[in-house]
Amino acid sequence: MTWHESERLYTLNEAATFARGRRRPHLSTIWRWATKGIGRRGRKVFLETIRTNSGWLTSKEAVHRFEAAAAKAMQADAPLASKTTPAAAVEYLQQEGIA
Repeated sequence: MTWHESERLYTLNEAATFARGRRRPHLSTIWRWATKGIGRRGRKVFLETIRTNSGWLTSKEAVHRFEAAAAKAMQADAPLASKTTPAAAVEYLQQEGIA
């Protein structure tokens, strides 16, 4: 997690306005990014936040870093094209005693 003291902090609701895209994400989406992250197979990416007396805060730069990292993680999670033929799959299942 990279945090820079020079970054201005915003509430999570305000930070939603910094998300790139056609629609502004809902506050619950921003909260999910911060608490549960995005990604699969151990490649989770979380929105950087800080908890203060006034609530959870993040920065515009943190939102942009999150979006870049999330896009990279989701691209890495894309399923690969299978080169296994049906005959090879049946042979494998027979060897394993499944089919």
